[in-house]
Amino acid sequence: MSDEEESRSDAPAGPSGEDDASEQPARPWSSIPRWAVILAPIVGIIALLGSLIHVPYHALGPGPSTNVLERLKIRGAESFPSEGELLLTTASVSDGPLSIWDAVWVWIDPKYDFIERRILVPPGRTDEERRAQNLQQMEESKIAAELAAFRALGHPVARLPGARVFTVIEGAPAEGKLRRGDQIVAIDGKRVTTRDAAIEAMRARRPGDAVRVRYIRDARAHTVRIRTRASASDATVPVIGVTLGTGYRFPNEVEIDTEDIGGPSGGLIFALSIVDALTEDDLTKGHIIAATGEIVFKDDKPLVGPIGAVAEKIRSAHAAGARVFLVPDRDFEEACRVADGNLRIIAVTTLNEAVDALRELPPRGTSKTDTLEPGCSQK
Repeated sequence: MSDEEESRSDAPAGPSGEDDASEQPARPWSSIPRWAVILAPIVGIIALLGSLIHVPYHALGPGPSTNVLERLKIRGAESFPSEGELLLTTASVSDGPLSIWDAVWVWIDPKYDFIERRILVPPGRTDEERRAQNLQQMEESKIAAELAAFRALGHPVARLPGARVFTVIEGAPAEGKLRRGDQIVAIDGKRVTTRDAAIEAMRARRPGDAVRVRYIRDARAHTVRIRTRASASDATVPVIGVTLGTGYRFPNEVEIDTEDIGGPSGGLIFALSIVDALTEDDLTKGHIIAATGEIVFKDDKPLVGPIGAVAEKIRSAHAAGARVFLVPDRDFEEACRVADGNLRIIAVTTLNEAVDALRELPPRGTSKTDTLEPGCSQK
């Protein structure tokens, strides 16, 4: 190479020279196909819209299963231990309507189903009212279970006059003034003997009016003044933010900690747990047993009513290691189909049938344990 060529190569190239253009670093996206550059923002917009746009459906899936015997307290009576478990099974529901991408995931995952929002929250109702109703149903299921269990054990149970406070809605006028378990006996000085009478007396006022509520708590009478507000679903209806039901005088105080679980389907397993705790014989026989069903009374007889989301509760029980699942008779076929040979499904129509079914189970660890092989049977 000549000296002239060396000096020319060391000199800076001009702004318009070919050597300058060929030696500039390549742009990082220069090798990306043009179609990809155009498509990328479109995909980003679609992904964003899929997260922001929601459909009028919630996800319904198996929830946790809880051993009721560990959450049960009975005061004033001897309780007997059990070697097994009695499971409260639950279904989980998404907090809000699903995004498009969440809906795609629910459609793919066989453990989950869709449930229309209008079924969860009917027109004219709010999410707050739905949650309050679910908690009220849970409290009613506990009362029904206590009533059925104590009567099954031969104890007389008397109805209390007035209306029992089941739940107090957070942020409502009654919050901090009334509590769950209070027995309302008078409104504005007028005695009320039933739940319906208490509601009727309240609705005789107008939203914004103050009412005087007389109630019994811990065997002592109290009076409190509460200003009403308009119902979220009807501006003409005055409410104080409580759910009411019928109260009873039970021989013993029963407490079942269900935290924020709602709905009526725990009645059967609650009643079985109370019977099991108050009888010396172990109904579980050492097995993990699940049950679901609402306790309803017909001609003063405790029946086991059908429930919702049975498929999700079957999956919940199986995941928790249950060997036996007691279900209402009307849910029997669906339960057997979903269990698919993984559980022993027993259909019952009354609390007594459910108790008898457990008493007929062989103890765990005996030579007869193989009779607990999966299958379906009706009492």
